Amino acid sequence: MRMEWDEGPHERTWAIPDDFEAAAEQGSQRLDAILPADEETSAATPEALETYLNAMILMVSRHAQPLALISIAVDETPLMRFLGSEGCMLIGRAVARCIRQESRIHDVVARARISETALTPTFLIACPLLSEEQAAALGERMRDGMSAYAEDPDRPWLTLSVGIANLTLDIADSSSLIARATDSLRRARRAGGSRVWRHSDTLRQIRDVQDDDRIDEDRTEDTP
Repeated sequence: MRMEWDEGPHERTWAIPDDFEAAAEQGSQRLDAILPADEETSAATPEALETYLNAMILMVSRHAQPLALISIAVDETPLMRFLGSEGCMLIGRAVARCIRQESRIHDVVARARISETALTPTFLIACPLLSEEQAAALGERMRDGMSAYAEDPDRPWLTLSVGIANLTLDIADSSSLIARATDSLRRARRAGGSRVWRHSDTLRQIRDVQDDDRIDEDRTEDTP
């Protein structure tokens, strides 16, 4: 697989061998280690992830293989605001390291494009050959492993939310898949944080609302 990044006046091309997983195991190198890195977190850049995802979407679609994208971020709490930008960035770097430890060597960990008002970085993890269910299990393991507790085990001072999206027939490019994973993360936070939200949960929620509306319409029609 060959991927190109436009870096100003000079265009660079990275060639990724088909047997990279075996080569990485021998050299203890992750796939994302050869991608352009974000200076603050050392995760892959958003541009690199988008290019990688576009190539991977084409590849797995040809062979009817699954592809999942995980969106993960520290929940924004009063404590995070108290720590300030420098403290939150330190936590973000630690989260990036933990994600690499928990994910596979051929998963790609990247920093997401987020608003300038966000306290901590959001990370995206591209997981080839993982179904939504398998990606959710990985997300739960990362969330549980990175939650930090003080004296009370029932009240963690650091929690993370996770959004899961998988490749479906209606997704044509990386932007659609990223938008879906980001929306799932947003819904996880709105539901109280410290949880994993799948895109299938969103579809189920929409269906439930539609069913409730249909029932209300039927009752209105039956009312004399």
